[in-house]
Amino acid sequence: MKIIGILMLVGGLIGLIVGFTIDTTVASGTAGGRVHNIGLRNDKQNLLLVSSAISVVGAIFVGFGSRAKSNVTSMPPQERTCPICAERITVEATVCPYCQRVLPPVDNFASGSSTSSSAGLATSPAQIPEGYSFSTDQAAQAIGVTRGTLQGYIRSGRINVNPGGAIDAAELLRAGFIIRNVPPGSA
Repeated sequence: MKIIGILMLVGGLIGLIVGFTIDTTVASGTAGGRVHNIGLRNDKQNLLLVSSAISVVGAIFVGFGSRAKSNVTSMPPQERTCPICAERITVEATVCPYCQRVLPPVDNFASGSSTSSSAGLATSPAQIPEGYSFSTDQAAQAIGVTRGTLQGYIRSGRINVNPGGAIDAAELLRAGFIIRNVPPGSA
């Protein structure tokens, strides 16, 4: 927008210079006399008005172009990238709207550190006891979804359930979920 404003400003100033230099007189039939031509005066007036308007609009564009650029650089980032599906999401999001996975807290994103069990998040099998299983309700709570959403994942085949109805923690991790509530006694 700033470049367009500069071009308009320069074009308007050139139009003003040309408008002020237009000669609106014409030779008359008398000896050496000149008279003002009304048509040329109107053309000069129109050129001056249009050039003035273009210059003013160009100056406004230049002003707002500089102002908008300074505002953008001073604002903190309002988006971050989901570490699971790599889509752009808002900083405040706790669940990715694209992959529906629970996200680590913003402070972990900002520092670039990976989530750890000390933050209450498990992202690898080493962070939970071997062979640990959840009931359906516990699994839904552990990955931060409703029981109905978890049932949908089970029906779609995204999560496999043991014959006894339990869901292995390793299965949740395999499906790409982050376990928010690490079981007691985990490493």
